[in-house]
Amino acid sequence: MKNWTVEEIKTLRLRLGQSAAEFSRHFGCPIDLIFDWEKGSQSPSPDDVLQFVRLESHLESYCEQVLRDSVADKMLKQMGLEQICQTDLSDLKR
Repeated sequence: MKNWTVEEIKTLRLRLGQSAAEFSRHFGCPIDLIFDWEKGSQSPSPDDVLQFVRLESHLESYCEQVLRDSVADKMLKQMGLEQICQTDLSDLKR
């Protein structure tokens, strides 16, 4: 099984858009443990590493899907347009 570096653990958390507190809730552990993983003062358990792999796989699958089916492309198809203008995007924010 892959050994996760402190940088990879923190990068995974940030790519998921989670704070250390959210990440700790996800893993059901104290926030201090997340900080220890990210500093390298403590190593994640094999179960935690397995969860990292699952999260990374899910994240990669999601990113690939977004690249294949971008929001703009979906909007173009729904609106029957070939191009979206800035005003079209501004209308969506309201």
